[in-house]
Amino acid sequence: MAIDLLRVLHLAMRAGDYHQEGDVTSMADVTSSTLQILLNARETLNDAEARHDR
Repeated sequence: MAIDLLRVLHLAMRAGDYHQEGDVTSMADVTSSTLQILLNARETLNDAEARHDR
């Protein structure tokens, strides 16, 4: 989970760079990657909770 957080922070920094450069396509790619990481982390947490509740 900590690795996911580091990846999201790294992508956020890259998005800032792309924003300054005006690179909209790369900003969209980074945003999409970030959302996928967050959705996967959420799914992992939900699975862990479901196993814990059994």
